[in-house]
Amino acid sequence: MWYYIKNRKWGEIVNINKTTIKIYYYIKTYIKEHGYSPSMREIQKIVKLKSTATVKYHMNKLIELGFIKADYDKKGTIIARSIKITNSKENDIILKKISELKEEI
Repeated sequence: MWYYIKNRKWGEIVNINKTTIKIYYYIKTYIKEHGYSPSMREIQKIVKLKSTATVKYHMNKLIELGFIKADYDKKGTIIARSIKITNSKENDIILKKISELKEEI
């Protein structure tokens, strides 16, 4: 299921799905517990995705929406353990509203 939210950078409406939200919360929890971000493989295993390319798709969606930031190498690949959560309280408010909308549907 897809949910639509306003992109903070450009003000346009973009979509976000349950897997993307699940990855965001996993990253947030992992950073809180370990002090650094999970690897793509760790995210892949926990969320039960078939490839790291799918993880990268969801990570790019979170970056596009301004939920996370990451560092990139020269090839444009996200550097392992470089993921950071941005505006955590604001993100949680947005995702809470999405889950409330889901319950109404």
